[in-house]
Amino acid sequence: MLPGLLLLFLWTGLIVGALWTLGLYYRLTHPYRRTTGWALANDLPTDPGDLGLAYREVQFQLPDGHAAPGWLIAGKDATGPVLVVSHGWGDSRYGLLPRLPLWADLFSSVLLYDLRGHGDSDARASFAGPPEVEDLKAILGQLGEHLKESGPVVLMGLSMGATISLMAAAQDGGAAGPAALIAEGIYRYRLAPVAAYLRRRRWPTFPFLKLIGCYLRLRPGRFSLTDRLPFAEKLRCPALFLHGRLDPICPVADALAMAEAAGRRWAQSGVVIFADAGHLDLAELDPDSYAAALRDFLGKVKRA
Repeated sequence: MLPGLLLLFLWTGLIVGALWTLGLYYRLTHPYRRTTGWALANDLPTDPGDLGLAYREVQFQLPDGHAAPGWLIAGKDATGPVLVVSHGWGDSRYGLLPRLPLWADLFSSVLLYDLRGHGDSDARASFAGPPEVEDLKAILGQLGEHLKESGPVVLMGLSMGATISLMAAAQDGGAAGPAALIAEGIYRYRLAPVAAYLRRRRWPTFPFLKLIGCYLRLRPGRFSLTDRLPFAEKLRCPALFLHGRLDPICPVADALAMAEAAGRRWAQSGVVIFADAGHLDLAELDPDSYAAALRDFLGKVKRA
């Protein structure tokens, strides 16, 4: 009787573990979508026009045939560079709108777009890796078609978007390569933020993340589990890293390490740590210091 019960418990545990792992993997690659309905439900602006900013709807053709929808917003500094923003996991261009007035003050144009698997994207899944990097490079290559006057481009990424922008800025972009990178809330390893999130929710991580990691390693063309630090060492432009010291998802040590690596190649690179900030709440908690950090960095890049 006892061996039979033990076998039943073992099989039950295996089935529950498999279902948990599959569910976690599905949620990682299929986050909840933030669209117009989400913005309305949360009493947020639904497009840049709600903020009094002129904009155009744009679409970019991605390498695999999907399209990336976006807004190209007219900035207030006609002499400033063009800002291309990649949002974080589970977010979208709609979630970036509250920050848009701050960015519009410093740039000639701002592009907000939906990453694959997010927002209004017609691609079903998110990979947080090579496909998104190739998407961003394709967008940069097509950006001039949507601008009357195409100035230097600054890439900005938040969390997952920061790692995507970092990897794109470390690769040869030719004439479409960025002039600078701004990375907020960055992390080194793909599953590290997932582990931190699960621990905060008091959910188990072992062996589920190990199993997901093993699966992802079998699909290197789609996913990347590599350390992002070497990309910081190979950057083809200066970089500014912004991070909250209290960030519970992405360790501040990751930003410090990447800023040090980038600084060895580009003297204008640096890091600004916000003492009382957590994950991606820097602009909300201290907008003046946030804007000053961007303005100071852009000034260094322009003078170089």
